[in-house]
Amino acid sequence: MTHSHNENQVRRILDLYAHYADTRQAKKQADLFAPDAVFNVFAAGNEETPAQTFKTPAKILAVCENLKRYKTTFHFNGQSLIEIAPDEHFATAETYTLAYHEIDVAGKNSLMNVAIRYNDEFIKIADIWKFKQRNLYIRFVDTKYGIDSQQI
Repeated sequence: MTHSHNENQVRRILDLYAHYADTRQAKKQADLFAPDAVFNVFAAGNEETPAQTFKTPAKILAVCENLKRYKTTFHFNGQSLIEIAPDEHFATAETYTLAYHEIDVAGKNSLMNVAIRYNDEFIKIADIWKFKQRNLYIRFVDTKYGIDSQQI
């Protein structure tokens, strides 16, 4: 396979992750991870120690299923910097994402906007790219309360 083909396949995994999140396909989203993958979540202002770490397929699936608590979500992936290792079996990526979450808070519709930077490691298993490690860095959160769904 060519370098550009591998890069496109990694980019597809990044986009599928967002698509499966927004379409509530938690099992497919979790299946993008290798069996021994690690998913770390870092809170804004703390890039040293994860606020949460998930290390088993069942725990990663639970994270994906947690999105069901929102009425809707919308993940917009911006730029991605993807590097494919010379052996073409390992890759890294840095991706910027804006994630919108619509939720009911105290009887009012609310919109939570999250700016995210992902630092990812990928491994190729049987010619399929999988997340080996996903580090989610929350850059900032902006929440608006009392939003009408038609405004969103």
